[in-house]
Amino acid sequence: MKKRVVIVGSGLAGSFLALLLQDDCMVTVLTKGKINESNSMLAQGGIAAVMSENDSFASHIQDTLAAGSFHNNVDVVEAVVKKGPQILRELINLGLCFDQDESGKFLYGMEGAHSQRRILHSGGDQTGRVITSFVQGKWQNVEIIEDAYVVDLLKRDEKACGLTCGLIYLDQKECWQKILADKIIIATGGIGGLFPYTSNDKTLAGDGLALAMRAGAQAKDLEFIQFHPTILSVNSRCCGLVSEAVRGDGARLVNDLGEYFMEEVHPLGNLAARDIVSQEVYQQTLNGQKVFLDIAGVQNFAEHFPTIDQNLKSYGFKIEEDHLIPIQPGAHFFMGGIKINLSGATSIPHLYAIGEIACSGIHGANRLASNSLLEILVFAKQIAMDIKVKDFSLQDKIIEETEEIEIIPNLPAMQELHKRAWEALGIVRKTNKMKDFLVWLERFSVVEKIPRNWSKKEIECYNLCQIACDITKMALARKKSLGAHYVL
Repeated sequence: MKKRVVIVGSGLAGSFLALLLQDDCMVTVLTKGKINESNSMLAQGGIAAVMSENDSFASHIQDTLAAGSFHNNVDVVEAVVKKGPQILRELINLGLCFDQDESGKFLYGMEGAHSQRRILHSGGDQTGRVITSFVQGKWQNVEIIEDAYVVDLLKRDEKACGLTCGLIYLDQKECWQKILADKIIIATGGIGGLFPYTSNDKTLAGDGLALAMRAGAQAKDLEFIQFHPTILSVNSRCCGLVSEAVRGDGARLVNDLGEYFMEEVHPLGNLAARDIVSQEVYQQTLNGQKVFLDIAGVQNFAEHFPTIDQNLKSYGFKIEEDHLIPIQPGAHFFMGGIKINLSGATSIPHLYAIGEIACSGIHGANRLASNSLLEILVFAKQIAMDIKVKDFSLQDKIIEETEEIEIIPNLPAMQELHKRAWEALGIVRKTNKMKDFLVWLERFSVVEKIPRNWSKKEIECYNLCQIACDITKMALARKKSLGAHYVL
């Protein structure tokens, strides 16, 4: 009998893993929204990989470590950098296409903190959508359950780290459902929903981290949240990412005084690491300046960046007339998360995590641009191999039943939570602000299991409050600035 594997999340992480397991296991993918709603579908920049003869593993490794402030797990960095290109070649052999020049050679892009042009793109700025859709198009034996909001993990016993062997979720009609499994993989993406300004898909709210930690899973590096410096700003709202690849092709940051300020801040100028650029853009706004991305130096903008161009036009921008794009920083990527080993396993038996919600240590204190998709491909392979070689079955074990408790929720307004999270855990952090935030958070509900009378919106707010507590505690414990954790 085939093993039953349940994957929570339909981004590239969950989708590629489902593809690798579909012939050997009974695979079910649960997704909070629709199958095409994920950060992977929004990924513009591309995928970093040593595919050019002018590049080297040593160079890519060094760039990754330097961007991560050398807080990275070196073994993981080396494994991902060295194994990733072969997996990419396998996908290319299956028919995945990347952008090429007229002679058929790959067009390598340049992004911040890279020392080489090594970023592969597909469809210009549609790389994440192209790869994820390609992988999902190869599914043949995968069950898909959309609009499934996973609430809690089921364990064999009440011990903090008892064997994971199922989960409960709210379906489209908000009815409680249970599903059993031999292995569970959390691939729910990051925590962008904690902040008012973010590049993340609307479904990303840290749910995977919250349910894993409720079940007793260990977490790591939660204080490291990457803020992207160039998100389209319309009436002080984040309205879509403007990829770092635009700066790689010649765009420059400028304020409303006409000052191209990044040249004075860092030797790499506009292509400095994201934490450095975000902090400087934030400082400019504190000084009362408006900040723009000047794309006058970018050749064939609409052709190379069709998604960004279309988004700009939808908001009434005429780039051919005005080359200045108003931007602001926003929450982009979560370097911390559920702690995993080189096989993708968490501290709870039979529970894995992959993608942005997992912390393998590759990104250190600040992710190097376009390393995230590469990490996903490598860890999907690792997890698939681990699952295939292990002989086990948990479905016939005794499952702890979820008590049908009812508690009136004591939760904050989401707008207030967003505001306070940005002030305490945003680009620049102050100890007193974080302490005040923690005191404020501790007044709200704390439950061991999610009550049956709570709605999806209430559960989501509760999850965000709980992960905000854990992030703040880790941020307060790290007294000195490091990478994306910048303390004044």
